[in-house]
Amino acid sequence: MFGKFSGVLNSAVVSLYFLQNHLATRKWWEEIHKENLKIFEPSIPQTIACFEGQNKTAFYLGVVAVAESAYRILTRSIDPTACSGGDAAFANIYICLFNKTGQNSDKNIYDLLRYIRNTKLHSDGIFKPTNNKNAQVLYRGTKYEFFVRKPFEKASWD
Repeated sequence: MFGKFSGVLNSAVVSLYFLQNHLATRKWWEEIHKENLKIFEPSIPQTIACFEGQNKTAFYLGVVAVAESAYRILTRSIDPTACSGGDAAFANIYICLFNKTGQNSDKNIYDLLRYIRNTKLHSDGIFKPTNNKNAQVLYRGTKYEFFVRKPFEKASWD
């Protein structure tokens, strides 16, 4: 599990380094496009924003995927019959695991990550829950609101 988390974090660090030290510099674009820079120059800001957005999404998805996989493995090892053998919805997995282990972990971080993951992965950034209801998560004093059929844009590197 820690090796997988390390891979996700290292990928994010490399992406941020590339963004800051190459994509954000005119010199890099000049080297890539040479005499065609004038043609591509108007699209550079959009390309940078797209690269950052895709890497942010990859980071979120990677973190949640690693956590979800680890929680499913833990659930199966504690009770192979719990949560449909560890195959239930992720929300059921972490709640079940917290109950079985007596942990009082703040489930809100998992709800927040799960909503972001589902919004980014399954519906191209638009919040489309199966229950068709708005949702909100309070985490570390900040209220994150998810509105049905609206994009969620409050995810940041902070």
